[in-house]
Amino acid sequence: MNSICLFGGGRWSRVLLTVLLQAYPELKITWVSKNSYGENVEWLKKYKTRNVLITSDEEQAWRLKPQAIIVATASHLHMSYIKQALINRIPVLCEKPFCFTTHEAQELIYLGENAKVAIGVNFEFMHASYLFDFANYLKNIRISSIDLIWEDVFCEMRYGEKKFGDFYTPLMYDSFQHCWSLLKFLFPQDPLSISSVSYEETNSRAIVKANMGNKLTNIVLSRRAAQRVRKISINKGAIILDFAIEPGASVINQRTIYNEWKGNRPLLAALDSFFKVIKYPALLYEWQLNIFNCMDVISLSEKATELLEQAQKKCLQKKYPLSVEDIITRNILIDLFLPKLASLGDYHRAHDLEEQINFASYLIKRPPLMEAINEAC
Repeated sequence: MNSICLFGGGRWSRVLLTVLLQAYPELKITWVSKNSYGENVEWLKKYKTRNVLITSDEEQAWRLKPQAIIVATASHLHMSYIKQALINRIPVLCEKPFCFTTHEAQELIYLGENAKVAIGVNFEFMHASYLFDFANYLKNIRISSIDLIWEDVFCEMRYGEKKFGDFYTPLMYDSFQHCWSLLKFLFPQDPLSISSVSYEETNSRAIVKANMGNKLTNIVLSRRAAQRVRKISINKGAIILDFAIEPGASVINQRTIYNEWKGNRPLLAALDSFFKVIKYPALLYEWQLNIFNCMDVISLSEKATELLEQAQKKCLQKKYPLSVEDIITRNILIDLFLPKLASLGDYHRAHDLEEQINFASYLIKRPPLMEAINEAC
């Protein structure tokens, strides 16, 4: 692998680029940054590398004919970049979600088979060494219940940068997909089926009730939690993996085992796996990150999103007449409409209280707009 192109100018693109520069110092990288171009030019100077060409012109990047593509743009743009890569027969690794509908997923599978190149989604946690260890702890255990909690605070510091929740991506195409990848890794033979989704309005928490095979499964999700939580609990706490701070710890029958890193960290391991299947195409079909092996997550995300929106709209109906002063109203309006407007090319910020009030006011003053958005999306 001599050259790749990275699409995306946000915080996560900088994380990806940092890992690539450290692990593959000879790799030539074209970095397409439409947003924050000037800031990223300054950021890149600290690496003093000549191997990165940063540009805001994506056509220039395609003309350079990279050997692989990594997509880390706004989520509603993912599919268009994947399609362009496949049309050019270039292997592509995309951040989640790789698309939003089952129809789109089937189209990508078709294009990928015709192009005969690797097409994957970066579920990096499938490569976490502590998840391998946890899977070993579960061997020969009769499992009746699984509780998975994935909660984020609204804003935190990650990798030295301020990180806001990605409210431009629907929750079930974001945090839920991470949870799916964990369950898929731990129980590869058991299909996940969703029974219901409820919404706790006071803390913006979504609760997905499901079955993993014959195992009762609860998935708890929030982007506005008091603290960061990453936890898998088996049989009501008999076995626990807590990885809020990686690699975290496992609790086996009340005995705590502190996890240790083994091999590469998850992100680098995922990137390595991508480059490996490019070099050895025979490995493609067994590659965990192959979108063909991740098709289920799209239909599950579709269903979970539909059920969550139904629950949120019921909460919103009880709030009429809507007021921007009500935090529950603001949160639901942001969750429902910020990603939909972004997908239509209408971007709004909602990072601080003033921006959130302005966004809620923008919608409340335009009831026909909310109806039109729901019909369009």
